[in-house]
Amino acid sequence: MDSDETFLTQRSLVMDVMRQLDDMLNANKMDQGTKGKEEKKPEVDPSTGVTDTSFVVAVREMRKKSSRPFKKVLKSSNLNQITFMCQIDVTQQCREEARADRHRVAESFRRFGNEEFRRTNYEKAIYYYSKAIQYVVDSPVLYCNRALAKIKLCTFKTGLASLEGLAL
Repeated sequence: MDSDETFLTQRSLVMDVMRQLDDMLNANKMDQGTKGKEEKKPEVDPSTGVTDTSFVVAVREMRKKSSRPFKKVLKSSNLNQITFMCQIDVTQQCREEARADRHRVAESFRRFGNEEFRRTNYEKAIYYYSKAIQYVVDSPVLYCNRALAKIKLCTFKTGLASLEGLAL
């Protein structure tokens, strides 16, 4: 057989579904005894009547999904642009106040993380330090605290890896 005709020997999902539907249709008939078994139609071989000029392709090739859909890239870049434009429209004083608010929230999460670290709840401490980093990205103290909590959990590689991007 040619490589283009390999679909003839492959299992067809369409035929499997058709068999299941026939089985469901004849299920009640088979419960009545031998009478239902006699009425069941024999299976038809799908390769009968297939020639070089007369055939039907029953299997289609599935496309590989990309890891980054195009729509999401456009959407996120548009959001970044909108956020940027909103920040430009705001005055310098408003930006400074927003930054101070973010620092206050991050400081609260850092305190919660320190408290959990003292109680040896390192998972919660890592959670609080990560939340603080979401508000203030450029704080080396938060990264160091989170790395120390990861090291206390004996996850040395992840603890050190979280410090690699940090310029001290």
